Amino acid sequence: MTVTEAMIGETQRDRSPRSHVQVRTIYLIAGLLGALVLWCLAGENYAAAAEDRLVVVDSVDAPWPSIGRVNAAGYRRKAMCTGTLIAPRKVLTAAHCLFDAATGRPHPLDDLRFVAGVRRDQYAAVARVSCTRMHADFGFRQRPDLQDAYTDVAVLILADPMDVPPVRLYDRRNAPQITSSTPIRAAGYRQSRRFLPTLDPDCRVLGAAGRTWVTSCTTEQGASGGPLFVESNGHWTVAGVVSGRIDAGRSAVAPWVEWQALLAPANCPAALDGTAASETE
Repeated sequence: MTVTEAMIGETQRDRSPRSHVQVRTIYLIAGLLGALVLWCLAGENYAAAAEDRLVVVDSVDAPWPSIGRVNAAGYRRKAMCTGTLIAPRKVLTAAHCLFDAATGRPHPLDDLRFVAGVRRDQYAAVARVSCTRMHADFGFRQRPDLQDAYTDVAVLILADPMDVPPVRLYDRRNAPQITSSTPIRAAGYRQSRRFLPTLDPDCRVLGAAGRTWVTSCTTEQGASGGPLFVESNGHWTVAGVVSGRIDAGRSAVAPWVEWQALLAPANCPAALDGTAASETE
């Protein structure tokens, strides 16, 4: 999934004779163009650095058995994203992964599986999905806006608990505040390497677009829904969910504060369990 950035500028024309206002307008336009060039050059620099950083992970040490693929398979179609086991029956992923990209319709629950710890032709565990919870403000769009990516998060409630150690979640009460200097890591199963996870081991939060984090972590199709890690007390903790790619060197992330309401007890309402695609929180 690609997140498109939009830069919108308004220019009000001065209908009076030439004045200092027009001169200031020319300087303003030149300044905006200069900022745009710097923004693009920065993106190229991030992309080059990111490609050098990428690591293909072939490990069964924590947290890797708990990171896996969210697979959707049906008649004449197949799709995948990344997810993270955060409780025996809970998987954190991106909300858009629950929808058919071509039709915009939600995948039937019977078509969804979470496969933990995929390593070539092996895996740590697999489970069906009983129901899902999505951010209350999420709405599927084939061309989403960057500022809406903070809603692109969902929790899968699994039909059966997994005997795999869940990954810890970021807790600001016991961890340092996340700033632009905080080292972060992003992981996921990329479409170009579907059977081993890829790690960007050293990226940063560059800023925000509304409530969405903009990071220097690189990603691609398939890695959407993957975890953004922050180290806390010697453990990797999930502080964000990767929504999608902005460009070759930057990605959009739904930060931890936006999906706390989805972390309720792992129960599916009777009307939803196995009969509907999702509920919202």
